[in-house]
Amino acid sequence: MTDNKWPDEPSRRKIVLVLNQDDIEALRYEDGGDELLINEEIHILSSHPSLPDPAVQALIDQNLMTSGGVLIQNPFDKSLYYRESEAMEQIALAKLLHFSTLCGHLGAREVKVERIRLKREDHKENFSVEGGIPMAASGKSDLEREDMNSFAHRLSLTHEFDGGEPNIQAATEFLQRTGLSSETIMQDMLNKAQIHNKSRSATFNLNLTTEGHQNLKVLVNLDLKATKLPISLETSYDRKKHEQTEYDLTIAVKF
Repeated sequence: MTDNKWPDEPSRRKIVLVLNQDDIEALRYEDGGDELLINEEIHILSSHPSLPDPAVQALIDQNLMTSGGVLIQNPFDKSLYYRESEAMEQIALAKLLHFSTLCGHLGAREVKVERIRLKREDHKENFSVEGGIPMAASGKSDLEREDMNSFAHRLSLTHEFDGGEPNIQAATEFLQRTGLSSETIMQDMLNKAQIHNKSRSATFNLNLTTEGHQNLKVLVNLDLKATKLPISLETSYDRKKHEQTEYDLTIAVKF
């Protein structure tokens, strides 16, 4: 699919490549170009669409339509896209916030992140969260760890609710809407909220990168160089970086 024709069904699309119109036309004549054009998980979008769909206009308004850009779909809200360079963090944060929202539907009084484990390639960092502040175990301050420290602050969530009886229907609809019904921990929380002997507290280890990896796998398997296009993508995609990126949290929930 090319130019500004936005597909009506977003369920299979995971990647958007933003190209200028000349490069889109060149795909038709390059080796591997046709395969890229018909790939249902990828949408090729003109950087200057003539009559943009409202969904495309939203990308324009977010300044995401730079030629050569690679956009990754939010697996929990398929109308949202992120630049490849920030997609893993944004998707991870979205999953954490959805977990907290589910807890609210299930009658929780408090959701608190206690530990954060971040891994990027050869860099690892563990944080304990005290008073909402992440404390790094290493104490080091190189640039990579400073970046991790910044992200850890974004993940250091504490949400307090009034508490109450679980709303099973609202929780079920929320999981279905976000595509998280198959997430084992969240489904188990829903199941336990329906038994007579309800939980008073629980501690969970939640992986935040599973869904992001699934979408980024499309980019991992995409050989853009094979098309020999005269384009310079925003990203020099690093397979190792993303395959070895893991974000895990220990979260305490009180009901």
